[in-house]
Amino acid sequence: MLKLLYFAFVYPHLYGIETYGNTNHCHLSKLEKLNNKILQILQNRSIRTNNIELYKYYDTLPLPLLHNYQILLFLQRFYHHSYSLPDVFVTYFAQISSIHNYQGKRNLYFTTTETGKKALTRTGCILWNKLPEGLKTIKSVALV
Repeated sequence: MLKLLYFAFVYPHLYGIETYGNTNHCHLSKLEKLNNKILQILQNRSIRTNNIELYKYYDTLPLPLLHNYQILLFLQRFYHHSYSLPDVFVTYFAQISSIHNYQGKRNLYFTTTETGKKALTRTGCILWNKLPEGLKTIKSVALV
């Protein structure tokens, strides 16, 4: 019952983490600590309980991993189901194979600013390029 309460009242507030999750860690630390505390209370666990255990028990991810996961889901949808995204995203990522002969790799935009390094276009490419090829070919929308 408490797990249902968490996913009904707390988890929806994490919606859009792929957008705001790339901010400086100090800005997210309050949200992360609050989420950890809520999980501790709902699971009646000690303050010394490892946070990973709290997230495993509720089958969810800590905020930084949830951020990466949501970005990868966005890229999966972009790569296999781009028709389901708004037109603004059509040219969001360039595929290197259209420039060079590197199959399936996404092009990284060169940037020197800290803000640019955290941009979805750059972070998404880095995460996507690190994925094993077998995961990149999954086309199931059910995972999204």
